[in-house]
Amino acid sequence: MDGKIMDALIGAVKDKMGAGYTVEAQEMEKDNGVERTAVAITGPAGMVSSVVYIDGMEADIRAGAIDIQDAAGWIVQVHQDSGYDWVADTIQHMDKEYILQNVICQMARREKGMHRLRDMPHEDVLDLSVIYQVCLGGSGDMAVSIAATYPFCRTYGIEEGELGRCARRNTEERGFLTRSVASILAEATGIPETEEGPIPPLWVLCTQTGSYGASVLLYKEPFDRLAERYGSDLYVIPSSIHEVLVVPTRGLEPEDPRCMVACINASEVPEGEQLSDNIYRYSREDGSLSIA
Repeated sequence: MDGKIMDALIGAVKDKMGAGYTVEAQEMEKDNGVERTAVAITGPAGMVSSVVYIDGMEADIRAGAIDIQDAAGWIVQVHQDSGYDWVADTIQHMDKEYILQNVICQMARREKGMHRLRDMPHEDVLDLSVIYQVCLGGSGDMAVSIAATYPFCRTYGIEEGELGRCARRNTEERGFLTRSVASILAEATGIPETEEGPIPPLWVLCTQTGSYGASVLLYKEPFDRLAERYGSDLYVIPSSIHEVLVVPTRGLEPEDPRCMVACINASEVPEGEQLSDNIYRYSREDGSLSIA
């Protein structure tokens, strides 16, 4: 963002927040290494209590769609609505035990995130990497987590091996959902679900919370159940960091689901949530997952 516009915006937010709060502009690296412009508001306790992303706001200000005061008011309102002051308190009292009880796995796109992965404990799986998120609370769009970096782990005396073991255990214990796309559509439209016909059945696998659901790739059981149901290997489509799609391989060539994931990435999934343009094949015989 233009320096003069950003300075004016930060000054206006400071005025609206009042004494005791620090307001700063930040370039934040989100999932898969995507850079985003944000305003970070730090509370009296000295911990960041909210980060409000403002990508695209400069263009709106230049176009006259919103002025500096209105933009600042929107940022303050987002901060107040978020209720994220509790995040500062959680971070302030966080210890090793809390971290190991609340760390989970996240799949990340290795190809575009190599510079980020140098600073983070991770494990390579297929063409992806497993990184680790410490869940602070909230759910859905309001869920808050901190990515575990090497400096973060050193601060709390956590070894990479124990971080990974606890993350895998916690992720599995939190559980996964397996839902057919047909049932999801029936629920959304109110039209009863029909029996499976000539169209290959498509399934969505995700976590119970809806966040970082592609971590299901690390576990055999959800895929075993579908493979046994259809007596078939499975194509697994990494549709985003939050879910994967699964379809039996029978009657399908890998080019079909590969085209699907390319189309999904190009038109439906934000860059920061994309995983791979490859698809995977789950073997019913030996429970292995490989690039198709």
